[in-house]
Amino acid sequence: MSCKFSAGRWTAMMVVLLGAAQLAEASDKSSTCSNKTLKGTYAFSVTGSLADGAGFVPEAYSAFTSYDGLGNIVLKKTSSVGGVWDTRISTGIYQLEQGCTGIATYPSAQFQYYVAPDGSSLYFVKTTEFDGNQYVPTNDRLASTAVRISKKTLVTPVP
Repeated sequence: MSCKFSAGRWTAMMVVLLGAAQLAEASDKSSTCSNKTLKGTYAFSVTGSLADGAGFVPEAYSAFTSYDGLGNIVLKKTSSVGGVWDTRISTGIYQLEQGCTGIATYPSAQFQYYVAPDGSSLYFVKTTEFDGNQYVPTNDRLASTAVRISKKTLVTPVP
């Protein structure tokens, strides 16, 4: 059995193969991250506990976090720690690696991030706290999932 390709069929087959190669390359690119991956405002809530010399104090909060795609964060949260309510806005920085993991650093703590390659959501856990001199491992138990609710920055720093 002989198989002959005309110039037209050969061209069509090459177009299909090149298109498949470009799709595979695009798929690989979409699984990498950078600071640009996080852009917009995300919503989340946390229920956990903060280490207190004698044990743990319950903490719960809901928050909006806005990312500018350049490594800057603005967080607005309403929290209850041990039954005391507080609303505040704070700022921080973040650094994402190609593998879609990274660290967010606030003045009082750091969080390990795991980010969806399309930036639609992220998972985080508190890993360190600032002891006045440096960031040290924490015994706090805080983790959550944040979901992008807008591609715009909805939270801005307090002047």
